[in-house]
Amino acid sequence: MELTWIHVWITCSWCVFLSFANANVLFPFNKENKVDLTNNQDIPLSFIIPYFGGRYDSIYISHHGYLSLTSTYRGFFYKRLWPNRFYPKQRDPALIAPYYAEVNLQPTAQSEPDGTQQPAYVTWQTNTGDKDRNTLDRLTKEVRDSVVGAGDFKATHSFMVTWANVTCQGCFASYYKDYPMNTFQAVIVTDQVRTFIIYNYKSITWTGGVQAGGNANTGLGAHVPPAQAGFNAGNGRQWIGLPHSGTDNIVNLDEMEGLIKARFVYEVQDKVTIGGCASDIAGRGYSRNLQLSPHSGGMLGGEVIEVSGPCFQPQDTNNIQCKFADQVVPGQYVSKVIARCAVPVLNTRGLIEVSVSRNGGKSWFKSGHYTIVLLGRMPFDVTLQSVDKWASIEPDFLVLKWNKTLFENTAPSTSAPSSVNIKLMAYTETISYSENKGEWVEVRNLSLSAPNNGVFTISNLADYSCATTDSKCYDLDVGVVQITSADKGNNIKRKIWSRIFPLGWYIREAMKYHYGDSWVSGRCVAWYDGDQTDKAWKVDLLPCPCRLEQAMVDFGRWQPDVSCNIKTGGCRFHVGAVHCVRSAQPTPVYGAGNQCCYRPNGSLMYTSDTFNGSTPDRSHDWGAPPYGKPPLIPSLSHWKRDVVSYFYCCLWTKDMCSFYMDSRPTTDCKDYATPKPAMVFGSVHFITLDSRIFTFNGHGEFYLLKGTQTSKGLAIQGRFLEPLSSNGQRVEGSTVLTAAAMKYMSDVVEIQLANDVNGASRKVTVVVDGVIYYFDKPWQRWQDFENVTVIRNDENSHSNFTILLNAAGIGVQVAEYGGQLTLTLMLPPALKSKTEGLLGSWDGNSKNDASSLPNSPVDKLYQDLKSKWKVEQNAVLFKFKESYQDNNYVPIMDATIPNTGAALKQSAVLFCRTNKQCLFDYLVTKEESIANATKLATIQYQEMLKSTKEVNSCGLLPVTRAVKNSYDYSVNKTVIVTGCQDGYELRGAKSYTCRRLPNGKYTWDIPVTAKCLSKSALAALEQEDISGTVTAVVVPLVGLILIVITLLALCQFRRKRNRKQDDKRKSSLPSNVNVESSKSEPEDNNGATETKCTDRSQNITMEYIQENKNAIDDYRVRRRSMESLDKILVVDMNHDKQSKNEKHKKHKKTAKVA
Repeated sequence: MELTWIHVWITCSWCVFLSFANANVLFPFNKENKVDLTNNQDIPLSFIIPYFGGRYDSIYISHHGYLSLTSTYRGFFYKRLWPNRFYPKQRDPALIAPYYAEVNLQPTAQSEPDGTQQPAYVTWQTNTGDKDRNTLDRLTKEVRDSVVGAGDFKATHSFMVTWANVTCQGCFASYYKDYPMNTFQAVIVTDQVRTFIIYNYKSITWTGGVQAGGNANTGLGAHVPPAQAGFNAGNGRQWIGLPHSGTDNIVNLDEMEGLIKARFVYEVQDKVTIGGCASDIAGRGYSRNLQLSPHSGGMLGGEVIEVSGPCFQPQDTNNIQCKFADQVVPGQYVSKVIARCAVPVLNTRGLIEVSVSRNGGKSWFKSGHYTIVLLGRMPFDVTLQSVDKWASIEPDFLVLKWNKTLFENTAPSTSAPSSVNIKLMAYTETISYSENKGEWVEVRNLSLSAPNNGVFTISNLADYSCATTDSKCYDLDVGVVQITSADKGNNIKRKIWSRIFPLGWYIREAMKYHYGDSWVSGRCVAWYDGDQTDKAWKVDLLPCPCRLEQAMVDFGRWQPDVSCNIKTGGCRFHVGAVHCVRSAQPTPVYGAGNQCCYRPNGSLMYTSDTFNGSTPDRSHDWGAPPYGKPPLIPSLSHWKRDVVSYFYCCLWTKDMCSFYMDSRPTTDCKDYATPKPAMVFGSVHFITLDSRIFTFNGHGEFYLLKGTQTSKGLAIQGRFLEPLSSNGQRVEGSTVLTAAAMKYMSDVVEIQLANDVNGASRKVTVVVDGVIYYFDKPWQRWQDFENVTVIRNDENSHSNFTILLNAAGIGVQVAEYGGQLTLTLMLPPALKSKTEGLLGSWDGNSKNDASSLPNSPVDKLYQDLKSKWKVEQNAVLFKFKESYQDNNYVPIMDATIPNTGAALKQSAVLFCRTNKQCLFDYLVTKEESIANATKLATIQYQEMLKSTKEVNSCGLLPVTRAVKNSYDYSVNKTVIVTGCQDGYELRGAKSYTCRRLPNGKYTWDIPVTAKCLSKSALAALEQEDISGTVTAVVVPLVGLILIVITLLALCQFRRKRNRKQDDKRKSSLPSNVNVESSKSEPEDNNGATETKCTDRSQNITMEYIQENKNAIDDYRVRRRSMESLDKILVVDMNHDKQSKNEKHKKHKKTAKVA
């Protein structure tokens, strides 16, 4: 029978397969090429098998139902479910296991009565090159028909193994025919880039013999465990099992329905993709998630993805639907296994659920996940040539290009579409009580049925402008170019997009028609007026770090701005800056964000000092949860509320940028508080939040950090195991950090050491909620999950990651160095004194870190830390929950370093110098790579400590539009205002020094009176000075006159009173008294009184005049003191407002419409 099958396969492989598919699921195999069980060697391959990130060129075949890609694994030793959770103490090989169970190839039994036997055997064969092209083409078609995203795969090599009539170890029968027997097959298919594995099950009757707890006669009932089928990545990473693997129901593998009964096809790369489909036949189908390809795309959608899961039927064509989050789109039938859907526009980012329906949405198949990538991080398939032209208002012509191959082979016919449709799309937002939405609208067909030649030019811009009669033009100021296939026979069409750009050239003619030549300035003023109505969004913005080094090290709260990055350059909107950062999280109420940019000398760029300064964002560029609606939509809301207005005010006009900068002032750094670093590195050294350094070689899982009080729920755990030496042996008495897991109101993120997977370029593995994620492609380097973000930092080795625990503002960096992990924690000030664990509590007291008693001996310290911070098994966050705690483990400590010999000590001193931690690691592990990692970590910590040092600053010297000799506003620094920007003149004091006050605050040594005044404000101020001078002179003179008049009146009254008294006195004198003589004395007294009165009046007058003369002379100086500063500010603001009002009047028509 086998010979007949092989003969027919060679002559008509596809015909025979269809004829015998249900009768025999096995691919034809060479029965004679049996495995030599006496030869315990690997089979060398002439090709590479990529498998779970590793690359393998040899294979070992075991009669126990598996193929080992790890040459050290033989036999059948492991009787628990894969992966081996006791790795690395026990082996965890890379396995391809169609039926992993203990097999007996030579059971004890008699021959049949007729003398025949049914011997068990294992055969193998390879197929490679043109000589096996028919077989490889057949396998190629099988893969393409079974697995999503395999449409362009072409097999170049295959490796096939067949286990025939194998029985279970510990099963017994009198005759061979009475033994329970299994026959199955594994086929590895590869092009040396991608690997697909096919499992075929002709007959499955047993799950395990007596050794596995099974029945000796039937081979059923095994429970330690039953047979397993699947794929083991190796080195403790992951196991992907087939349905019912490790359960009694695994015997049903030969009955399960899919594309082909009893056939399972998988793509086994970094991410495993299940092929085939799940049948609806009762008892024969199985539950599985939806499979998608590709798994990620941009916010603008347009990607055509393939989905598989349920088995589709041709009659389902009009009823297939896909649901992306809450958006439903039509699908397209491709085959029994595969349907297609086009991804819609999605105003969100991060993971979303995708599900598929065959019945028009009445029921949905179990969902899969699709990642939405933020605009700016995803490459655009449409390239705008000369971006500045597209962003201008008067370009002479515009050119765009695209990859024409993207539209090839997408039509139902075999020929590629000959034409494409090119459209201009605009983004609009509506925010009101009744409606809140952001949407794309088609505004212009740039070309219908344009040749698909990859290039298109717009020559006459007037022909493509918004019509002057279109009342909607005013809102159409942000857009993209969209290109689709012009093929009318395909309803599911790919859409490709350009980057976002302002549509100034598109709306220009309509704006000029309705609002005149100054429409741009009018739009700026209208935006400014609207923006000034609500300033509450600025309240919760984080203060900018004062220095670039602070911004770069505070990675938990600040992340690099992709548009201005010190690594990639750019800084188009911030000329003169070398680096900008954005707040990692939006503000909780308004979804606003902050941006801080820095000069080459590291100083913060203020908008008060330059129009290229740091500007906060009313809508965070990266959006704000729950996304979906304005003003929280990533990138798009930011463009509408923050970016296009910058074009109106700063890039398309020459004298309006002050409007934008006044509305987007830089958040001052004087209130910035630095975070605190802590580290775990080497074997194993800790630097706590209060900077205490100690060594703790714990074995197993321990709390690095736990939350207390309001931060309960925060947990960062470390797993510590023995490191590998350069010869592959475990280093006894020493441990290193091999994995870290963390959580705070979020998904659990785990970073694992990759453990030297064969040929793998990745040094670490990232696991989120038990699922492995990869960050290889540029747009995969930043991935968002539930309240946590994972960012890849390195360029090539997949070895350095930052985890943002968003709800807490905590940043954790985990990197592989020298075969161990180094963990760096950056804790924000809000969590000061709210944590505990091996990394301490940041309470300013290093003595309470890592020790309950001062000067504790190291063995006492070890026991204290072990008992206090070990993680109980029910609290383990790691994917593999089994604890690695070892109560018998005895670590090497400072006092117990064995005698290593003079030569090693000399080498250690030469390499480490005086670095104690480096010396310890060198002597204990004898591994220079680990010692070097420790040395680098201590240097890194010292640099971080410098960067997180508080910068004592007075903050911005508030002289708007000034030119200064320095922009360093830190304590004891002197800043001299040397002049003003064009169109402004300087008044007031020029030199200011930042000083520390006794109360610990910082301020300038003298009141800041410097002011850059416009010509109109300066003229008004001079007029005010004249008026003030007149007032200062006239008012005192009037007062003086009133005083003199009062004094003179008083003196006159006194004279009259004195005369009356004299007359009365005369009338009462005796007749013999000489009247004249008696008269003289009163006259003298009266004269004296009058003289005194006159003198007093004169003295008061002179004092008053002198006092007010000084006031008049000092008038100009005093009015520029701190008490009068507000007056000047008000005056200048009034004149600025007057200037703005003049511009308002000039552009009245536009502003009125706005």
